[in-house]
Amino acid sequence: MNDNLLLYTVSIVCFLVIILTFWHKRKFGGVNMILFCLYNSVLYYHLVYDGSGGQGLVWWFFLLVLSGCHMLAILIYFIIITLIKDNRLRKNK
Repeated sequence: MNDNLLLYTVSIVCFLVIILTFWHKRKFGGVNMILFCLYNSVLYYHLVYDGSGGQGLVWWFFLLVLSGCHMLAILIYFIIITLIKDNRLRKNK
């Protein structure tokens, strides 16, 4: 597997997870989308234009870690919100 393909896959999956957050809460999804676009645009720029020598690996690694952590944080948020929602529904019955 190509290294860039792994990076693109993680970024696309993170983007899709952020789009799913818009169905739950628009404000939360908007903040995450702005944050995602900000750090991705800066890091992809450096990866493409300042990626000579070993610097490309640094930008690639930062993109992979930040996208992965962002996706993990959103998924944990969804799990917690879902559990809280289920507990509230059980208490109301």
